[in-house]
Amino acid sequence: MKKFKGLLFVVLFSAGTVLPAAAGEGLFSYTYTTDTTPAGHFEFEQMIRNRNGRASGSYSAWDSSTELEYGITDNFQGAFYINTEHLDAVNTLDDDALGGDGDVVPGTPTFTNHATFLQSLSFELVYRLFSPYQDGIGVALYLEPEIDFTDMHNGLPYAPSSETEYKLLIQKNFLEDKLVLAYSATAEFEFIRFGDIARNQSGPDTDTQGWQGELDFNNDFGISYRFAPDFFAGVELHNHNEYADFWEIGRAHV
Repeated sequence: MKKFKGLLFVVLFSAGTVLPAAAGEGLFSYTYTTDTTPAGHFEFEQMIRNRNGRASGSYSAWDSSTELEYGITDNFQGAFYINTEHLDAVNTLDDDALGGDGDVVPGTPTFTNHATFLQSLSFELVYRLFSPYQDGIGVALYLEPEIDFTDMHNGLPYAPSSETEYKLLIQKNFLEDKLVLAYSATAEFEFIRFGDIARNQSGPDTDTQGWQGELDFNNDFGISYRFAPDFFAGVELHNHNEYADFWEIGRAHV
């Protein structure tokens, strides 16, 4: 079992129209608010995020998530995501090259990959239990099943794999809703198997004859302030914890 912990601070600037009954204004990159799409309405959202930097070599990944939301009721919404990625990596380490203490595992090989690919398709359900506008604090439950086609960290293809995210969302507003504090707790269960290309490439986790399980637990906290009509500034904390190989099915060891 390997464990990886990461902290990431994100400074955010955004623009959008604030409607208390409407869906989230995209205030954060990782943290979710408890806002939902009004019943009978659709909302389109496009997110682009860059991940870069590794312990060796060069690494840059552009994540694109295209989302269509629909309000089933005022407190219950569904959404469909198409997730794609452009990866540029040269002589760098995979994400599984870190041990439980955060140090690089000795002897870990590097990889190089330049690719644009479909990473996954996912479906989201959000049910809001309490509204920050009516109940003083917002609480919502989140479920997201996903079909994965490609590893988002190294660009290697999966045999069609799956994961499921469970989230608890909490939101508190202050100063007549100008100041928003949000927290997301996420448990993510992944069951993956690499394709034939991965089996023929040396590197971490290439012993992939069977399914491999991975558990991620993330904490995300964001603060956003509306300093002018339709304009926001904020900061976000992303804490990532990864437990690899927590469950394996039929995996062959050589």
